[in-house]
This record gives sequence, C-alpha cells and structure tokens, in this order.
Amino acid sequence: MENNITHEGQPETLQNVLTEEELKKLLCLTKNQLGDLRNKEQMPFIKISRTSRLYLESDLMNWLRGRKMVMNLNE
Repeated sequence: MENNITHEGQPETLQNVLTEEELKKLLCLTKNQLGDLRNKEQMPFIKISRTSRLYLESDLMNWLRGRKMVMNLNE
C-alpha cells in the first residue's frame, strides 16, 4: 500500500501545487512583484530549475496567515 506524504494533515498532491504563472494570475501580481515577495518577504517556494518555481498551496496559506493584519479604526 502506498503512503501519501502529508503536510499538516492534508495529503500532498500535484493538485495542491501552483505554477508561477497561476500564482501571478491568482494574486494579480507582476513577475517583479512576485520576485520581491520571494526575496524580501520570504514567500515560500520550490525551486525546480534556475527559472522554474512551484508553490505549495499549504505553504502559501500558512505564509499568508502569518502576514494577516487587523486595523483598529478607532485609534
């Protein structure tokens, strides 16, 4: 029987992986903006080759949750 690798209780499949093009479209970002998020804001990614990267949905969701901010409009 084949064991699936899990991350935080969720099975890791290729359905949970985004290409750079898919992520840029989803977040309405340019290539440079996405590069800045990777390089300056430590957005997690998997380097496939010198010019190819993949993004695990679970890693991105955790990264986004860590950046969550709530503004207090009463201050």
